[in-house]
Amino acid sequence: PKQDHVTFRISVERLTRILIWTVLALAVTNLIAQILRWKGKAADISRFFDGNQKVNIPTGYKVFMLVASALTVLAIARAAQNANDPWAGRWYFLAAVVGLLAFDETVYLHQSLSDFLDKHVQSSSLPHFKWVIVYLPAAAIIIAGLWRFVRSLSPRTKRWFAIGALLFIGGSGGLELVKGKLADNSDINTSGQFLTAAAISDTLEEIGLAIFLLGGLRELSTRVSAVRLEVDDPGRTV
Repeated sequence: PKQDHVTFRISVERLTRILIWTVLALAVTNLIAQILRWKGKAADISRFFDGNQKVNIPTGYKVFMLVASALTVLAIARAAQNANDPWAGRWYFLAAVVGLLAFDETVYLHQSLSDFLDKHVQSSSLPHFKWVIVYLPAAAIIIAGLWRFVRSLSPRTKRWFAIGALLFIGGSGGLELVKGKLADNSDINTSGQFLTAAAISDTLEEIGLAIFLLGGLRELSTRVSAVRLEVDDPGRTV
């Protein structure tokens, strides 16, 4: 017989502990992978934990966290809309931004953009990883557009979102500039400095995503007690 609902309970405190250990494990294995890459050993195994590579565990973590964050923010947006919150539109916009980041990480859009710019834009004054000349200004514009919205948030949500976003942007964009400088002057596969910067960059991204998601879940818990998914299938009979 058809049931009214299926319930999944999320304990934010338990999830926090899980994410702490997950990020710690990712940071340690990523560092080990960079050391093995520097030594030129165990490439077939280390690639699964190397944040500089794709289609592996760190990438899977980032995609999962971005999708979970986008869905959490989307739920907040719906709750805000139901409560006639004047900032509901900004919540929907933020959900779209996070969703686009998940899409980017899934299809490697920024790496493809860098390859395109490498072929069509030749200038020694541009960063080694040219996608930052598009993404960092776009991030600044988005932050400026959301500034009043962010200021309207509760102090706790504002703090969690701000720290999470700064760590993610700093790790993905800020340190990418540092990595680019190092890549211009050394072989990225043998430079200890580059590989260390790469490990730090990925770790900051991973921590930032965890903080952002936890902040979103805490904000959602202040607005609703449960989120229900209703499946509308007219052709199904029970």
